[in-house]
Amino acid sequence: MRALGWRLSTTFLGLTIAACNADGTGPSADSIRLKNVIVFASADRDDRAGIVQLYRIQPDGSNLRPIPLGLGTSVGGPAISPDGHHIALSTGVGDIHVVDADGTNDRDLTAGGGFDAWPAWSPDGTQITFGSDRDESFGVYDIFVMNADGSGLRKVISGGQTPSWSPDGARLAFTLEDADGRHVFAVRLADGSVTQITGGPYLDDTPSWSPDGSELVFGSTRGTTNELYIVSADGSNIRKLPVAGGSGHWSPDGKRIVFECGGPAGELRVCIIRADGTGFAMLAVDSTVSDLRPSWSP
Repeated sequence: MRALGWRLSTTFLGLTIAACNADGTGPSADSIRLKNVIVFASADRDDRAGIVQLYRIQPDGSNLRPIPLGLGTSVGGPAISPDGHHIALSTGVGDIHVVDADGTNDRDLTAGGGFDAWPAWSPDGTQITFGSDRDESFGVYDIFVMNADGSGLRKVISGGQTPSWSPDGARLAFTLEDADGRHVFAVRLADGSVTQITGGPYLDDTPSWSPDGSELVFGSTRGTTNELYIVSADGSNIRKLPVAGGSGHWSPDGKRIVFECGGPAGELRVCIIRADGTGFAMLAVDSTVSDLRPSWSP
């Protein structure tokens, strides 16, 4: 929020909006903040001819509504900035965009640079990491980092996917194919050293750090179906959550996880479970479309 000119701020249903400028012109885009809100991608909820768009919902399942974007392409992988003012997303044509929390002020940060996906913010909100095949053949991804305005692009890891920034800003978790399957690794940004966190003949995917940095949640095929697991950051103490699903993301307090789970007709749903495996709940059960890649705002 701008330091000058604001007189009153109010929080309503997870959206913080300053009431007006001192000159009476109304709130600016910087005044809008997503607070303790889940954002996800979904297709056809509003009869948009198959275009996947963004939606927001409260953690208790209330106040489901779209985030209008005005883009003529599908979007996915929403990631909410640490201050709640912006959303990074990937588009169907393979670019990383950033929009304000209400969907306005769209900026294409990676136009024409290959197929880019899985954006994630640094803890201080100054950088974005993502996967891209710009230096490889189609579908073979590397991990990149850029400034939040799209400048300063640099490659961090060759061959990685689905990056996630650690809360202390020192490491990126990601997945990488190896001789056994696909596993979770972490790279220390200061020196480029890589540590393997999971292993075995499994396909592990979409790691996400807990807010205190002590654990990661990830999806894996190590059970009879794709299921959610939690692992300590040093690779010890892997435990399975009693749900099938993937693409997990922690709540701001570290007590719950939002994730994709299977619906009754084979579609994907936004679901929540406590980190101890209790309290499962399925959100947004009002349609038969799939809801994808939920992200929980600070």
